[in-house]
Amino acid sequence: MRNIDQEEVDDDLFALACGPDFRVKKYSSCVVNGVRFNTIDHDKNKKTQNSGVMAQGHIMVSPLIFFGTLKEIIQIEYLEDDRSAVLFKCDWFKLDGKKNGLRDDDFFKSINIGCLWYKNDRFILATQARKVFYLPDTKWGENWQVVQTFDHRHLYNVREIENVHYSAPAYQEDESREEDSTRQAVSTLHMTSL
Repeated sequence: MRNIDQEEVDDDLFALACGPDFRVKKYSSCVVNGVRFNTIDHDKNKKTQNSGVMAQGHIMVSPLIFFGTLKEIIQIEYLEDDRSAVLFKCDWFKLDGKKNGLRDDDFFKSINIGCLWYKNDRFILATQARKVFYLPDTKWGENWQVVQTFDHRHLYNVREIENVHYSAPAYQEDESREEDSTRQAVSTLHMTSL
């Protein structure tokens, strides 16, 4: 806590008030909550696709899901105590209108990737992004893609139980591999530089 004119100011609020460093770091890939995201340039000429992004937002008061592609991964650092924020700069596909709008036939959602919108409002926090894949839509034609959502298969919603007592003896394997110990050190955000 900071003391300014006899009032205490929270360290997070003070760092935010001081503003970020003007030097930013850019990355081509990162892992957020166990899911890998790549920029669209990083995905070029690769068989895998990790640049599809979905985010929830609002237009006026109506909730809306935005679909797009990841253009840049930017880390902003604040001057106080190594605080930082990771932003995704995205191209958002236009989802309204009769010609270019989202087409949902209760089986597939198709979007026209030829039209973009919100060109001046392209940033989201990395933690707001969900991964999606885009597949060619054979029904609507060349500029249309089918949206396939993605749920990470290694994340589980496990209910916590308090006061559980086990009567079985503890067991530990004698052999350990170096690979296993490095895999256990999991970070919620891992960056790969350009």
